[in-house]
Amino acid sequence: MKPFPRCLFSLSLVLLAGCATTYAYNEDSPDTKVPTGSVLALTRSITIPAGRRSIYILGGRVVSFNDVNIYYPYCQFRLRRIGDHPRVVQPGSFRVVSTKQWDEYSQNHPLVRLAAAGGPAGGIGARAVLDDGGPSIISQATILKLASQTQPQVDDMVCQHWGDQGQTPHLTIHQIRDTLAPLFELRVQRPPGKS
Repeated sequence: MKPFPRCLFSLSLVLLAGCATTYAYNEDSPDTKVPTGSVLALTRSITIPAGRRSIYILGGRVVSFNDVNIYYPYCQFRLRRIGDHPRVVQPGSFRVVSTKQWDEYSQNHPLVRLAAAGGPAGGIGARAVLDDGGPSIISQATILKLASQTQPQVDDMVCQHWGDQGQTPHLTIHQIRDTLAPLFELRVQRPPGKS
């Protein structure tokens, strides 16, 4: 090889190596998702009321939507269908089969409309969103698709919070764990080779 092409080839390798990034597993990073294979363990039975398919969790306890402040982390444990009668979910383990991070930008989301109407989400901040020219808000959600052979009616766990567009990151694994404990334990299956 001539000196110039060899130099160009070496420079290309250096630039490509600089583009390679290593993945650092960090439960305090909003970019680290709950890995597939992790387990969500329910520590006591919970009842899903008739006419509903979900319950809300805040601070490790079941709460009504009236007690949820959408600007702080909360989770929603969901079954596959709405039931005609109350359904009990027994303590047990649910395997995380997929994790999706999802965002929704909105001025007209049902939660925002509910807040603006003085509904359960309540909140002066949400009212300002509906004014003409007001800022949009964003919901940052982490959706854990769950599977259980003994309780196949369980669908997923959605953990989220709302905030200002561009200033609201996804929840971290630690935030999700803190929101769910002690009602649920999140046992993370770390990817191989990650510390």
